[in-house]
Amino acid sequence: MMMKQTVVSMTDLQTSLDARVIWAEALTIIKEKVSQPSYQAWFCSIHPTVEGNTFVLETSSAFAAEWLKNRYFHLITDALVEVVEEIRYVEIRSILIEDIPLAIANHDIQLETQSQKSIYTRLREMEEKLDMILFLIQREKTS
Repeated sequence: MMMKQTVVSMTDLQTSLDARVIWAEALTIIKEKVSQPSYQAWFCSIHPTVEGNTFVLETSSAFAAEWLKNRYFHLITDALVEVVEEIRYVEIRSILIEDIPLAIANHDIQLETQSQKSIYTRLREMEEKLDMILFLIQREKTS
C-alpha cells in the first residue's frame, strides 16, 4: 500500500505540534508492519520532539528506549523518512529521572548532590526492574 507523502520541511519541524503530526503519520506506517500488541506496548507512549536537525523520540524508560533501538530502529527511521524525506537523524532515548528536578516543599532542607544521585540511581534501578516485569507480563498475555 502506497502512503501519501506529507510535504513538510525540516525548518517546519521546529514546533512540537509538527513533530507530533509527523510521528502520527509515521505510526500509521508502523502499525501496518507490527502486531497490535507490539504496537500498543512499544509505540503508543512515545513523545516526539525535534532538537536542531534531529527527530527525537522519548520513552518513559531506559528499557523501552533500548528495546526500540535494538528491535525497531530501522522500521522507525524508514517510516519517518517516508513521511518526511528531509529527516536525517533520529534519536531514541528515555526521559531519565535525573532530568526532573527534585522538588522540596521546605526550602530550608537541602539535599547534598551525592544523596540526591543515590536517590535517582535507586529510583532508576527500580524503574528498570518494573519495566522488565511489565514487559514479561505483556509478553505472557500475548503468548
